[in-house]
Amino acid sequence: MKRKTIKIKYFLLIVLNMVLLLIMVGCTSTESPTVQPPAISISPSPGSYLTNSEDVSSEVLLMDVEIIRGFSDKEYTILWDPEDTTVNVGEPILVIIGRIRNDHQQNKEIALYAEGYDKNGKQVSWTLDAAHIIGQIGLHLEYSELGQFVLHLNSAENIKSVRIFGNNYNQVPP
Repeated sequence: MKRKTIKIKYFLLIVLNMVLLLIMVGCTSTESPTVQPPAISISPSPGSYLTNSEDVSSEVLLMDVEIIRGFSDKEYTILWDPEDTTVNVGEPILVIIGRIRNDHQQNKEIALYAEGYDKNGKQVSWTLDAAHIIGQIGLHLEYSELGQFVLHLNSAENIKSVRIFGNNYNQVPP
Protein backbone atom coordinates (compact mmCIF):
# COMPACT_ATOMS: atom_id res chain seq x y z
CA MET A 1 0.00 0.00 0.00
CA LYS A 2 2.81 2.40 0.91
CA ARG A 3 4.59 1.80 -2.43
CA LYS A 4 1.35 2.49 -4.35
CA THR A 5 0.80 5.73 -2.39
CA ILE A 6 4.33 6.91 -3.22
CA LYS A 7 3.81 6.15 -6.92
CA ILE A 8 0.51 8.05 -6.93
CA LYS A 9 2.07 11.05 -5.16
CA TYR A 10 5.00 11.06 -7.59
CA PHE A 11 2.64 10.86 -10.58
CA LEU A 12 0.48 13.68 -9.23
CA LEU A 13 3.56 15.82 -8.59
CA ILE A 14 4.73 15.36 -12.19
CA VAL A 15 1.27 16.17 -13.56
CA LEU A 16 0.98 19.23 -11.30
CA ASN A 17 4.40 20.53 -12.38
CA MET A 18 3.49 20.11 -16.05
CA VAL A 19 0.15 21.88 -15.60
CA LEU A 20 1.77 24.72 -13.64
CA LEU A 21 4.43 25.24 -16.29
CA LEU A 22 1.79 25.37 -19.04
CA ILE A 23 -0.33 27.80 -17.03
CA MET A 24 2.64 30.02 -16.12
CA VAL A 25 3.82 30.36 -19.71
CA GLY A 26 0.32 30.65 -21.17
CA CYS A 27 -0.97 33.23 -18.69
CA THR A 28 1.87 35.63 -19.27
CA SER A 29 1.68 35.81 -23.01
CA THR A 30 -0.86 36.91 -25.58
CA GLU A 31 1.45 35.71 -28.33
CA SER A 32 3.77 32.75 -28.61
CA PRO A 33 6.74 33.33 -26.31
CA THR A 34 10.22 33.19 -27.73
CA VAL A 35 13.39 32.32 -25.89
CA GLN A 36 15.46 35.38 -25.12
CA PRO A 37 18.61 35.62 -27.24
CA PRO A 38 21.90 35.20 -25.36
CA ALA A 39 22.30 38.99 -25.22
CA ILE A 40 20.95 38.80 -21.66
CA SER A 41 23.24 36.93 -19.30
CA ILE A 42 21.85 35.22 -16.21
CA SER A 43 23.59 34.85 -12.88
CA PRO A 44 24.20 32.77 -11.02
CA SER A 45 24.60 29.99 -13.53
CA PRO A 46 22.73 26.71 -13.12
CA GLY A 47 24.48 24.48 -10.60
CA SER A 48 25.21 27.44 -8.30
CA TYR A 49 23.56 28.53 -5.08
CA LEU A 50 21.42 31.65 -5.06
CA THR A 51 22.55 34.36 -2.68
CA ASN A 52 20.55 36.99 -0.85
CA SER A 53 21.02 40.75 -1.31
CA GLU A 54 23.97 40.65 1.12
CA ASP A 55 25.68 37.97 -1.03
CA VAL A 56 25.16 35.22 1.58
CA SER A 57 24.29 31.76 0.26
CA SER A 58 20.67 30.75 0.72
CA GLU A 59 21.45 27.05 0.19
CA VAL A 60 18.93 27.17 -2.66
CA LEU A 61 20.50 25.53 -5.70
CA LEU A 62 19.58 26.88 -9.15
CA MET A 63 19.04 23.78 -11.27
CA ASP A 64 18.10 25.40 -14.59
CA VAL A 65 16.74 28.70 -15.87
CA GLU A 66 15.67 30.46 -19.06
CA ILE A 67 14.38 33.91 -20.01
CA ILE A 68 11.36 34.24 -22.27
CA ARG A 69 9.92 37.39 -23.79
CA GLY A 70 6.19 37.55 -23.15
CA PHE A 71 3.36 39.99 -22.68
CA SER A 72 1.78 40.96 -19.39
CA ASP A 73 -1.61 39.46 -18.61
CA LYS A 74 -2.26 42.00 -15.85
CA GLU A 75 -1.30 45.50 -14.74
CA TYR A 76 1.64 45.97 -12.38
CA THR A 77 2.83 49.13 -10.64
CA ILE A 78 6.49 49.06 -9.72
CA LEU A 79 6.41 51.07 -6.49
CA TRP A 80 10.13 50.67 -5.80
CA ASP A 81 11.16 51.96 -9.25
CA PRO A 82 12.34 55.57 -8.93
CA GLU A 83 10.07 56.47 -11.86
CA ASP A 84 7.02 54.62 -10.39
CA THR A 85 6.58 52.66 -13.62
CA THR A 86 3.33 50.93 -14.57
CA VAL A 87 3.28 47.82 -16.77
CA ASN A 88 -0.07 47.53 -18.55
CA VAL A 89 -1.84 44.46 -19.90
CA GLY A 90 -0.30 43.45 -23.22
CA GLU A 91 3.00 45.27 -22.68
CA PRO A 92 6.23 43.31 -23.11
CA ILE A 93 7.75 41.67 -20.03
CA LEU A 94 10.50 39.17 -19.32
CA VAL A 95 9.50 35.82 -17.84
CA ILE A 96 12.15 33.86 -15.99
CA ILE A 97 11.33 30.17 -15.67
CA GLY A 98 13.49 27.73 -13.75
CA ARG A 99 13.88 25.03 -11.17
CA ILE A 100 15.53 25.15 -7.77
CA ARG A 101 16.37 22.67 -5.02
CA ASN A 102 16.23 23.51 -1.33
CA ASP A 103 19.43 22.28 0.34
CA HIS A 104 18.74 23.99 3.67
CA GLN A 105 17.91 21.35 6.28
CA GLN A 106 15.70 23.55 8.50
CA ASN A 107 14.27 26.39 6.40
CA LYS A 108 11.48 25.41 4.04
CA GLU A 109 10.11 28.81 2.97
CA ILE A 110 11.92 30.34 0.01
CA ALA A 111 11.61 33.84 -1.42
CA LEU A 112 12.96 34.57 -4.91
CA TYR A 113 13.36 37.74 -6.91
CA ALA A 114 15.42 38.99 -9.84
CA GLU A 115 16.90 42.26 -11.00
CA GLY A 116 17.91 43.32 -14.49
CA TYR A 117 20.88 45.58 -15.22
CA ASP A 118 22.20 47.62 -18.13
CA LYS A 119 25.79 47.33 -19.43
CA ASN A 120 27.00 49.75 -16.71
CA GLY A 121 25.44 47.75 -13.88
CA LYS A 122 22.54 50.15 -13.29
CA GLN A 123 19.30 48.40 -12.34
CA VAL A 124 16.71 48.81 -15.11
CA SER A 125 14.35 45.91 -14.42
CA TRP A 126 12.50 44.72 -11.30
CA THR A 127 10.48 41.68 -10.27
CA LEU A 128 6.80 42.49 -10.78
CA ASP A 129 5.40 39.69 -8.61
CA ALA A 130 4.26 40.23 -5.04
CA ALA A 131 3.86 37.16 -2.82
CA HIS A 132 4.00 38.12 0.86
CA ILE A 133 6.70 40.68 0.03
CA ILE A 134 6.38 43.14 -2.87
CA GLY A 135 8.80 42.21 -5.64
CA GLN A 136 9.24 38.56 -4.64
CA ILE A 137 7.64 35.15 -5.03
CA GLY A 138 7.43 32.49 -2.37
CA LEU A 139 7.80 28.71 -2.48
CA HIS A 140 7.56 26.03 0.17
CA LEU A 141 10.15 23.31 -0.42
CA GLU A 142 11.19 20.58 1.96
CA TYR A 143 14.87 19.69 2.33
CA SER A 144 16.26 18.40 -1.02
CA GLU A 145 12.91 18.99 -2.77
CA LEU A 146 12.85 20.40 -6.32
CA GLY A 147 10.48 23.19 -7.26
CA GLN A 148 9.65 25.25 -10.33
CA PHE A 149 9.46 29.02 -10.29
CA VAL A 150 8.33 31.82 -12.56
CA LEU A 151 9.39 35.44 -12.12
CA HIS A 152 7.98 38.34 -14.15
CA LEU A 153 10.18 41.39 -14.81
CA ASN A 154 9.48 44.63 -16.60
CA SER A 155 11.15 44.69 -19.98
CA ALA A 156 13.87 47.24 -20.66
CA GLU A 157 15.51 47.78 -24.05
CA ASN A 158 18.94 48.22 -22.50
CA ILE A 159 18.89 45.17 -20.21
CA LYS A 160 22.10 43.14 -20.52
CA SER A 161 22.05 40.90 -17.43
CA VAL A 162 19.68 39.41 -14.88
CA ARG A 163 20.62 38.28 -11.39
CA ILE A 164 18.37 35.94 -9.42
CA PHE A 165 18.36 36.20 -5.62
CA GLY A 166 17.06 33.77 -3.02
CA ASN A 167 16.38 33.82 0.70
CA ASN A 168 15.09 31.06 2.92
CA TYR A 169 13.14 31.29 6.13
CA ASN A 170 11.85 28.96 8.81
CA GLN A 171 8.34 30.44 8.43
CA VAL A 172 6.34 32.21 5.72
CA PRO A 173 7.48 35.87 5.48
CA PRO A 174 4.78 38.38 6.52
